[in-house]
Amino acid sequence: HSMSLLSIALEVLCLIRDNPTITREELAVKLDTSIGTIGNAIKELRESELIDVERDGKGSRYLIRMTGQVYGVRHRLPVAVLVDSVMEVK
Repeated sequence: HSMSLLSIALEVLCLIRDNPTITREELAVKLDTSIGTIGNAIKELRESELIDVERDGKGSRYLIRMTGQVYGVRHRLPVAVLVDSVMEVK
């Protein structure tokens, strides 16, 4: 699959936003990629401090940690805004 890790991470971010308790397996199926790649994308998002991961029973719950101004637009962000926010964190 030729998607870059950044584009996968952004897709993961959007899916997590819509479903905070989505599993890595579900993410892998939805994005047609491996669980390992999803793991790398989640690691990237955590290291960039864009998400937190909480244990939730047997699974995980993902919490998006974007700044108010970036995330203030009621959940309908263009990907460009997400990309900018990811780049700023680096």
